Amino acid sequence: MFYQYVHNLRGLAILLVISAHVISVVPFSNSEFADVVRSFLRNCTVIFVLIGGWLFSYLVSKYTYKSYLVNKLQKVVIPYMVISLPALAIYLLGYKSAHPWVDLAALKESYGLIGQTLYFLFTGAHLGPLWFMPMVFLFYLAFPIFKALSSSRYLPLVIVLALIPALYLGRPLANDNTLQSFFYFLPVWLMGMAIFHHKVMYQSLSRYFYLYFFCFLVLLTSIYIIWEWDSRVDLLLKIAIGVMLFSGFYRLANSPNRFLGLMADLSFYLFFIHGYFIAVFRALFAKFTFLPQDILGFIIVFILVLSLSVMSFYCFRFFLKSRTGTLLGAYR
Repeated sequence: MFYQYVHNLRGLAILLVISAHVISVVPFSNSEFADVVRSFLRNCTVIFVLIGGWLFSYLVSKYTYKSYLVNKLQKVVIPYMVISLPALAIYLLGYKSAHPWVDLAALKESYGLIGQTLYFLFTGAHLGPLWFMPMVFLFYLAFPIFKALSSSRYLPLVIVLALIPALYLGRPLANDNTLQSFFYFLPVWLMGMAIFHHKVMYQSLSRYFYLYFFCFLVLLTSIYIIWEWDSRVDLLLKIAIGVMLFSGFYRLANSPNRFLGLMADLSFYLFFIHGYFIAVFRALFAKFTFLPQDILGFIIVFILVLSLSVMSFYCFRFFLKSRTGTLLGAYR
């Protein structure tokens, strides 16, 4: 059975992730308004991971551990390495000499080119959004554990236990600790698994979705206005947003949508590639002050980043043809 509303929601999730990265580079003069918008968009990776956990429980019966890892190697790991090549070259060839949290000079002194390459690939430090990849590889490696938990009656208890280190540690500020990120997102993945088996958790909200959504939106906006953002509290809020979105899409987006379907089909590729265009706009905003800012600048840059990312896929597909899926992680 194909769940169209989940496919559409996956398309929205990647748009939210890109939006969060776009707003981090566009200057806002109204800092209070910007802070609220950033709080809504920040940490939207939680929604992406929640969907990942749902899809894991949906697909887990089709795989053995070996076939699952082979599938992820072909559809995720190889594309990650291929799309990483330009970013790796920029650092390894010395075109970029500064990094937010990596001591590049010490790295070059300690390791040769192969060691540096492996360091970047195993940390995702070579391009902003790619911190996510080493973390999600840990989820893939834990397949047997998640498979055993997927239909277990102890899954709710495990979610509660997983929340303890997640809420204690929080999310790494610079996304510079893969293991910490894994423990932070672990209860989210498990929650996604749980709501697959207990769809009533979000389906029951769909009957009065508009009322629930309005009340929740007012509450969430109030929290973001009066509260200084903290990744630990936001983890719970974003999980709640994710469940609410499942409910909304179950009721309102349970039929094919060309745009969201395209975003979902290209979601991993967009996750890989959009960081390059974000980096270009970050450099442009640092150099030129006349560029549009505030909400207008955000909208323009978001449209440009998304359009360029999608167009790049079709350009690559023209040359790669049947190898597009293996090399880029997108099947369209």
